[in-house]
Order: sequence, then structure tokens, then C-alpha cells
Amino acid sequence: MTRFAILLLAGGRSSRMGRDKAELLWQGVPLLHWQAERFAPLAEVVISGPQGIPDDWHDHRGPLAGILAASTARPDVDTWIVIPVDMPALSTATVQRLMDASEGSAAALSFADYPLPMSLPMTPATQKRLKAALADPEGPRALRWLHRQLNGQWLQPAPPATEMMNANTPEEWAQFQQLDGLSSGDTHEQTQQ
Repeated sequence: MTRFAILLLAGGRSSRMGRDKAELLWQGVPLLHWQAERFAPLAEVVISGPQGIPDDWHDHRGPLAGILAASTARPDVDTWIVIPVDMPALSTATVQRLMDASEGSAAALSFADYPLPMSLPMTPATQKRLKAALADPEGPRALRWLHRQLNGQWLQPAPPATEMMNANTPEEWAQFQQLDGLSSGDTHEQTQQ
């Protein structure tokens, strides 16, 4: 049986937001804590970033650095379910669907057209690719690159676009909060009832 863990990416600079996205308030609590609590019933939640496992790169090398740091610190995890902290409409049902599709799979999996969330089996070959990319100051940093390098597969159908949204700017955060059914802080599961 696959040993899963959820990796919440919360180590970004949040430069476009102008403040730490992990600390944005959602349902009255910091977004990072809200995300960690609601995904905890699915699998162990590990945080990538200053409030969890920091990466070793002082010049900010993006989510690949956070993934490598977590996989190095936690070699007992077979498959990481990588989720950005700024995706609060992502339902636990969608994450469970990704986990179910990943059971026993050696392929990286994401939903069609969305690199995150991503199921990422952690193998020595994957770690080697991550290390090589990060060692190059001009190397690739995109999750789509990693997905391609690992011959990743795209799951169909993708969840609704509103569930896959993330917020990178204050304007996007304000728009996100105004979505019907989410402005009161309801989860996606609650809005579907």
C-alpha cells in the first residue's frame, strides 16, 4: 500500500500578494492552518516553508525546492500529494480522487490543464532530476516541467475551474472571496450540497 503524505506548499515569496499568503485569513484562521486541518483526515500533512520544512536555497528556487526539501527530510513517504496553500476551494473529495488514482501508480498525476494538485511518487530518479534542476541557477522551476520530465499523466475530467483557482494578488483574493457560496467561507463540499 502506498504511503501518502500531503505537502502544502507555503514557502513562496508571495511578492504579488504583498504579504504571506499562508497568513491570509480564511474562515477566521490563517489559510495555512485551515488547509492543514481540513486535509489531515486524508493523510499526514507536511508543510513546506518557514512554518515547516524550509528549503536550502536562499535565492528562492520555487516549489521544486520545497518538494526536494520535504522528500529529503521524509524519505519514508512514497507519494506526495502536492497542494499550494493558496487553493482553499480545492475539495477534500478531489484530493481523495487524486490519491485513489495514484494508488500503486509510478506516474506523476495531475488534473487536465492544472499542474496542481499533483500526485508525485518520490523515487531516487525523481530526486536526482530535482537536484539537477535546482543546482542550475538558470534551471527549470515549473511544475509542468517536472510533470513532463516524469512522463506524467493528466486525469480527466478536471474538477470545476472555481475549485482549482488560486490567489496570487490582492485582487484575485478579493475576487475569490466573492465567489458564490465561497464568500462566507464555505468549503466546496458544502456548496455542492
